[in-house]
Amino acid sequence: MYNKYSSYDSRPSPGGNKRRRDDDESDFQRGRRAPPHIQKLIQLRRAIVEIGEPSKFKISEEIQKLGKDLGACDTDTRNGVLNTILAVVNEQPHKIPLLSGAVQIANAESEILGQVVIELAQSEIQKALNGGELNKVKLLIRFIASLAPIIEGDGVTEILSALLSIACDLQNEAINSDKGSKKSLVAEELYVAVLLALPFYVAADPLNIPYANEILKTSTERFQIGSFQAMNLIVPFSNGTSTIDAPYVAQEFVRLVKHALENIHSEYSDQWKTSNLLDIGSIVKESLNQPTESEDDQQAKSVKKHLFAAVHLPTLDTFKSFQPRFPYPRIYFQAYLPSVFETVPPPNSLEGVILRDIATDIITAMDFNRKEVTRQLITLDLFFADGCFTEPGISFDRLEKVRESGEEKSTWKVEDVALEAVLQHIFNLPYQSHAPAYYYTILIEACVMAPQAIAPVFGRAIRFIYKNLESLDVELVFRFLDWFGVHLSNFSFTWKWKEWEADLKLTENHPKQVFIRQLIEKELRLSYPERLRDTLPEEFKPLLRLIPSEPIFKYYEADSKYETEVRQLVAALRSKKSDEIQNAINVLREKALGESVGEHATELDRTLIDILVTTICYLGNRSLSHSKNWVSQTAEVLKGFITSSEDELTAIKSIVSYWTDLPHVGKWVMRHFVEANVLTDSSVTDYLLQGNEGLAPIVSCDGWEQFSWVMDKYDSSDDVAIQKTSRIISKLGLLLDQNSDDSDESSQWATWWYRGVAKSLFRKYPKLFTKARTQTGTVDKFLEDLFPALDELAELSSKSDLASTSSVVEINGEDQTLADGKELEPDMAKSNDNRPPEEPEPMDKD
Repeated sequence: MYNKYSSYDSRPSPGGNKRRRDDDESDFQRGRRAPPHIQKLIQLRRAIVEIGEPSKFKISEEIQKLGKDLGACDTDTRNGVLNTILAVVNEQPHKIPLLSGAVQIANAESEILGQVVIELAQSEIQKALNGGELNKVKLLIRFIASLAPIIEGDGVTEILSALLSIACDLQNEAINSDKGSKKSLVAEELYVAVLLALPFYVAADPLNIPYANEILKTSTERFQIGSFQAMNLIVPFSNGTSTIDAPYVAQEFVRLVKHALENIHSEYSDQWKTSNLLDIGSIVKESLNQPTESEDDQQAKSVKKHLFAAVHLPTLDTFKSFQPRFPYPRIYFQAYLPSVFETVPPPNSLEGVILRDIATDIITAMDFNRKEVTRQLITLDLFFADGCFTEPGISFDRLEKVRESGEEKSTWKVEDVALEAVLQHIFNLPYQSHAPAYYYTILIEACVMAPQAIAPVFGRAIRFIYKNLESLDVELVFRFLDWFGVHLSNFSFTWKWKEWEADLKLTENHPKQVFIRQLIEKELRLSYPERLRDTLPEEFKPLLRLIPSEPIFKYYEADSKYETEVRQLVAALRSKKSDEIQNAINVLREKALGESVGEHATELDRTLIDILVTTICYLGNRSLSHSKNWVSQTAEVLKGFITSSEDELTAIKSIVSYWTDLPHVGKWVMRHFVEANVLTDSSVTDYLLQGNEGLAPIVSCDGWEQFSWVMDKYDSSDDVAIQKTSRIISKLGLLLDQNSDDSDESSQWATWWYRGVAKSLFRKYPKLFTKARTQTGTVDKFLEDLFPALDELAELSSKSDLASTSSVVEINGEDQTLADGKELEPDMAKSNDNRPPEEPEPMDKD
């Protein structure tokens, strides 16, 4: 099994992207030769970290060589070796079987090495249990299960059975409770950890099948998966209208694990179907020239075995206090449904759940090196048996010909498995565990590393999501826009727009019509209009706005009634002299009064507010820092005019009007006004929920981000925040009432958007909206029906401190856009394209 991944072997050497060497290595980077034991440690560490990766050696040869080298290591290198093994177990769990094989071979060479590895694993399991690190427990017991051939007695069975018993007790207590959620997410995490260790336990030694069967039998009899009332709030796809169905029924990961393992138990009770896992046991036997399987009894007597000390489990109450890794039930996201044949393992198969779990752990644990994450994901097939996957990089057309030929070959594509796992994180509800930019860069790196293999896979995923846009969760529509927009900007904006031409004729509020318009708007933010024009077909060019080199200051235009007075105001503001500023305002007031004869006083006030706010926007248009400074300097003057909610709405409309060609900049400027206490956050949410002219502003990426920015500041224990949230519930109800005309298609789709927005907000801030409901009068029926499920979300949310991750990160105290990680200056907002790869492969290939 060598050069299996030849299509990717042209990439840089695996070692080039590894984590930095430890301090004991870096001391010898400047020409000094390291002592022999340090040189040996460096070599061993590299061999441990890179085991199984693309190489000219067979994987069995790598395991054998590493095992013999580990067996020969002395006390000077042993601690470094052990720490490296632990790091790989926690960060790259797909290498656990390979490491266990190397340790078993080392154990035959040096009994002490096997003993200290098992003792260290036991100690780390104890620490992880005491600290509530359940994912670490999962990986360590998988490692111990893989080392079963060199563990004496029933140590492995006992810890697996004990953890399963705890999981059953926790879950049964939750199910039988008279109040609260019928789920214990800690119990489900322990349950998944135990069940996913069993295939590796069996694969390590077939003699373990009876013990594994007994554990599975216990899990089937005792463990029940609790119901989850709020399931419809956290699934990526749901039935949009009476005529729109979700592409698949989303399933909880724990149910899929249960099905996959119990299926093996019921159908293969005498021998488990683990043929797609690497046969490490045979590699170990071959290396040690041990007897064949028919002589297992004699073999068992000759293996050097070690005691796995008992682990002291925390009390049930202590387990209850642990925070689950996933604050809500874990949903299995799919983007590659089988049409003619499967390109990914079925979600309820053993391979499906193991691969998704491994990919999730890699993405989460190795966030310090996105390039290495990408490389590990697209080479996952190397860590499974030959024949589990089809050849890397094979085109869909070639794969179809292979299938039609009648050959019994796998059609699973490792690229599909890797990309679907990353999409799982991008479209995870209600939160993402990392900033979106992290996931985007993983996908970009995948295209850079293997453009011809990865690009068509992207195209199929994008087409699937776009095709099912009407059933996609509204918040995920915004995430899809954000990801796809950033991705296109990195690959020359190449896409088969013609495929969407017919959708331009849809009603203006249709999700696909809105998506196309906002996608082009996002591309305008990331590039030059002239460049985009060259990539768009004629039918799409009318959607492309021309952006002036500088925002238009309407009061400097020739037809402005106030040009002279406004120029005087600008000069006074720049002088920063209070008397000159006041005189300029007085002159402006008199002029406005003369022009507004016969109008209400409120109209005069609105004119003055519009002039002042627009002028401040003009003065601060050089950069976001300039804008913030000007708003801060003039805050007291502005507060003298902006004294009511109507005044605030006028000021917001003035900001939006000035930055109409660069709405994403207007979003940041609006925040400056809020931070300076010129505007209140409630006025911002009121504006975003106004749907008098077309769709409300919240139905956009910028609008959603702005709304989330406001609500992220609210504390569910603050009465004022609860009152503000109650106001939002009422505003959402008004929006739904305004579009209650079912006979109008445009109104129907507007209702679709507003219901999706409400559902997303309720899901994201369950505790706030649950408390606010008690202070809100009559509520729209759709909103009222959401609250029962919201109670369960609020309860689960209170058990986790997972913070909301918006699509904006904070760097050095300043909010920054994620398009390129740099502050987006208004006069530099034309091209932020990241460097595309050489000869990028278009995603529009079939």
